[in-house]
Amino acid sequence: MEENKKKKIIITIIGILVLVVALVGATYAWFSSTSKVESKITTAKTELIVSVDEELTHITNIKPTKWKEDIALNSVNSDIVKIPITVNSKSTITINYDLTISTENLKLNEDETLEGGKLSDLKYRLYDSDKKELNDGNFFIPKEQQIILNQNKIEPNEVQNYMLYIYINDTGELQNKLQKLNFNVIINGKSYNPDNNTQTLAQYVLNNYNVQLQKPIFTVNSEDKGLFKGEKEENTLYYFRGPIDNNYVEFGTYKETIMNNVYDYESNSYIDKQVANVGDSILWRIVRINEDNSITLIMENNIGLKIPWRSPGIAFYPDSNLRKVTETWYDNNLKDLDNLIQKTAFCNDKTDNYQAVEKRLNNSTPSPTLNCNYSDEIISKVGIISADEVVYAGAIFGQNTVNLPYISNNTDFWTISPHPFTDGAFLWVNKKLSSHNWTSQEHGAARPVITLKPNATFTSNPDSSDEIGTINNPYKIIVD
Repeated sequence: MEENKKKKIIITIIGILVLVVALVGATYAWFSSTSKVESKITTAKTELIVSVDEELTHITNIKPTKWKEDIALNSVNSDIVKIPITVNSKSTITINYDLTISTENLKLNEDETLEGGKLSDLKYRLYDSDKKELNDGNFFIPKEQQIILNQNKIEPNEVQNYMLYIYINDTGELQNKLQKLNFNVIINGKSYNPDNNTQTLAQYVLNNYNVQLQKPIFTVNSEDKGLFKGEKEENTLYYFRGPIDNNYVEFGTYKETIMNNVYDYESNSYIDKQVANVGDSILWRIVRINEDNSITLIMENNIGLKIPWRSPGIAFYPDSNLRKVTETWYDNNLKDLDNLIQKTAFCNDKTDNYQAVEKRLNNSTPSPTLNCNYSDEIISKVGIISADEVVYAGAIFGQNTVNLPYISNNTDFWTISPHPFTDGAFLWVNKKLSSHNWTSQEHGAARPVITLKPNATFTSNPDSSDEIGTINNPYKIIVD
C-alpha cells in the first residue's frame, strides 16, 4: 500500500447509551437515543433497553486495513473500530427487533471531492457473542439506514450481546482522499409485535428456499435453477437464477396503460400488445436479496414499446433517453410508494474503454460480477438491469438459452451496460443476451429495476392452492 495511505482519519460514533421501546398494539415502534440522553418509556408489556459503551463511541486514528479470517486478529487491530452493543429485554412478552446504522455529516475535510477510494471501501461487520458473523456491508449510500440485524427474537428478561466492527478495507489502490473522511455513525432500531405474525420478505425467502452454495455453470445448456449465494464487494448476497416460477412480487398499481412489443410464437413475429390497464397491480420478479436484506426487483413487463437507448450526441447513461423514460415512469407510477424503495447503485460500467463487460461475458467461460467502479455508479431509486445481472440470471451472450431464465418475458429490453463494438449497449433479445446500436429504436424497451427496503413485509392469498410466490399467488408487499 502507498506510504501516503497511512494518513489518519477520524470517525465519530454516536452511540445509544440507554433506550426503551414502547409497543401497545402497534406493528412496530422506532427507538433511538444519543450518548448524552436517556429515555425510558414503559408499558405493561414491553420494555427494551439497547446500550453502547460510551467510552468507545468516539473513535480516532484508523487507516486502511485488511479483514482477517481469524476474528481474534481483528479484535486486536487498532485500525478496526469495535463497538459492543447490548440488548436487554425487560418485557413480559417475546418481541422482535431490528438494529440499523446510518451516517451523519459524511463528507471530506475542506470540501474536497472524493478521488482515490470510494465509500464502499468503508465496511461494517456484526458478530454475536459466540463470534458468529451475522451481517456485513458497506456505507456506499450516505445517510441511508441499513439494517444490520433484522427482526431478531428476544425473550422476556433475555440479554443479547453483539460486536460491531467498522473499518476501511485496504484495496491496495490509492485511497488518499478517502482517508480524509470525517463523519458520525448513528445506531437506531425498530421493534415489532410478534402477534401480528409479520415477517420481512427477505427473511421469508432466505428461510424457505434452498440456497445453492456451488458456483453456477455459465453455459447455454445450464440447468441451474434456484437461489444462489454470491457476493458484491466481499459482502454476501443471494440471487435467483434459471427457469424459476416462484419469485413473483406484487407492488404498486399502474397509473397508465402499458403496451409491449411481444414475440408471438404462433406467427413467429413481434406484435404490439396491451399488457396492463390503469389500476392493474404491478408484477415484479425478485432478482436478489442484497447484503443488507434489501430486495432488488425487475418489473415483469416493460414500460412501453421499443425506444432508443440514447439520442445522438449523448454518450452515457446519466443523460440517456433510457434513463429519462425510466425515471419519468417511476415518478408517474411509484412516487406514492417512494418511502418503501431504497436508493441503489446501478452500474454503467465504462472501464477499459467500454470493453470490460464484453471481455468478461463474451467468451467460453463468462465471469459476471456485481462489483463496480465508484465513478460508474448511478445512485437512484430506479434504474436498469446490467448485462452481468442478466448472465447471473441464466443468460449467455450471443446464444439462445435452452432453459429460459425467469427474466425472459417474450420481449426485447435494454440493459444499462454499454457495448464497445456496436456503438451501443447489451440487451436481452427474446432468448439471448445480445448487443445493438443504441440510437436505434427498433431493438429494446425500458424495463425498470427497483430495490425494496430491508423491512418490506408481505401478505399472500391464504385460500390459494398455488404455491406462494407464483404468478397466481405472488408476494404482496404491505404498503400501509
